[in-house]
Amino acid sequence: MKTVLRYLLAAAAFTAAVCSAACSGSDDDPGVPAGTLHISADRTAITAGGPEAVTFRVMYGSSDVSRSERMHLVQEFSGQATELDGGINTFAAPAPGSYTFKARYRDGEKVVESENSVVVTVSAGSGSGNYYRKLLFMQFTSVGCVNCPAMSTSLKTVQEERPGRIAAASFHLQYDPNYPDPMWIKANDMYGQKFDVTGLPTGFLDLRPDVRMSSDKAAIDKAIAAALTENSADCGVALATAYDAGSREVKVEVKVTSDAAETYRYLILLVEDGISYFQLGADEATHTHNNVVRAVLSSNVYGERLNQGNALQPGVEVKASRSTTLGASWNPANMRIIAAALASQDGGVTFTCRNANECALGGNANYQYNE
Repeated sequence: MKTVLRYLLAAAAFTAAVCSAACSGSDDDPGVPAGTLHISADRTAITAGGPEAVTFRVMYGSSDVSRSERMHLVQEFSGQATELDGGINTFAAPAPGSYTFKARYRDGEKVVESENSVVVTVSAGSGSGNYYRKLLFMQFTSVGCVNCPAMSTSLKTVQEERPGRIAAASFHLQYDPNYPDPMWIKANDMYGQKFDVTGLPTGFLDLRPDVRMSSDKAAIDKAIAAALTENSADCGVALATAYDAGSREVKVEVKVTSDAAETYRYLILLVEDGISYFQLGADEATHTHNNVVRAVLSSNVYGERLNQGNALQPGVEVKASRSTTLGASWNPANMRIIAAALASQDGGVTFTCRNANECALGGNANYQYNE
């Protein structure tokens, strides 16, 4: 919210400085025909998080209606169109990208759309990426996989070297019929098929099928470093959970706030640590299994629609709730909730993790920010 407030203050300051020239409402513009709505801007390139703001001038014939409550800017970003409140004629961008603006004016019962549009290009700046980026690591494993302990070891080392940076989830598959895996759940097969897992161990980062890893620690390190360099977090994830020991019911509330007008989905995983069971290829007779996915609380491999499928407005928190009941053998003291916010870059065909967070069962996790 601090980021959004800074944008609003910057926009207000800039508007005050230029309003006498662009927003007086008294200038005539004979170039706009009567009954026609025309939009223009004092600039079309700004920096995300910077001090600049765009001021739009909207003419309805010879009348300047830029600050009229009956005038609404229509902002289009990432395929989503949003009508702003009446009388708002400034824009300070929270996230980089290309924004298209049109104007809409209500003249009595008649609604007039602007004859043209204005494209504003926003470059990346120091104000974007303020959320702490936490990655989602998906490990596909099985008790019948002789090489899987090597990936578990590499992943544990990477987590120790980057504390708090990686939320790990281990999806157990029925890999070898001679070694049935009691930690398998049906949902794991859905993920395995979606990501074309044909051999173990296999790991993926942020639900990206193109970031496929083996147990090699150097390769995992390289993939993580690339993800942190290429993709800053434009959204934050917070969690509130509750656990009733009597009924063994778990309630989870996921909260997402975004710096961008983006459409998101949410994914919730219930994982358990410290499970003692046999593991082929392990040195000890009884192996300790961590990050075991016990349940997927959101439907669909790409989670569920957040905000009813509508784009989030920058700085406005959106919540979603899910619940489940723990299995009889699950240990609530060793369980965690992982939540991830997913977005698409290919028109909704696939979704990747933009940010994640986690907390102990019954605990909470606040938004995390870069220092």
